[in-house]
Amino acid sequence: MGMLWLREDAGQDGWGRHLLAAAEAVAVDRGCEQIIVSSFTSQAPGFHQRCGYVETGRIEGPSS
Repeated sequence: MGMLWLREDAGQDGWGRHLLAAAEAVAVDRGCEQIIVSSFTSQAPGFHQRCGYVETGRIEGPSS
């Protein structure tokens, strides 16, 4: 397992959707029935929701 993230300015170019679509295609090819996405930023959950993902849990970090 690894981690991947995009610079904030790369989001405007559609890279997030392209990478997510590629990951989903690999998952389908491997027979996966579920994908779990973990996010460390406040912007990513909105992105994942727009792509059809549903939030099922949240762990809040320390307050600043």
